[in-house]
Amino acid sequence: MDFIYFCKPDYPIGTKFVYSDLSFILLGEIVERITKRTLPDYLKQVFGEMGMKDTQFNPSTDDFFRIAPTEFDVRTLFCYHSSPTSTHSRSGA
Repeated sequence: MDFIYFCKPDYPIGTKFVYSDLSFILLGEIVERITKRTLPDYLKQVFGEMGMKDTQFNPSTDDFFRIAPTEFDVRTLFCYHSSPTSTHSRSGA
């Protein structure tokens, strides 16, 4: 978590948006410290209790056929199922 604490913005605040998962990483750390469970495990329970049987966090590749693509590449005409850590993810530049 020191990385997040000492992380400096790439641009002056309010001048440019660059996608980042730092807040989501922090959320996962908070959930894990409070519940002693990983964020995916905790969310599976929460979604289940809400009756959201088709809602997932970080789904397996077995379920990709049921999930809308997250990105479309106009150069290759290919649809991607991305995650923040996948090779297909892009940051706003």
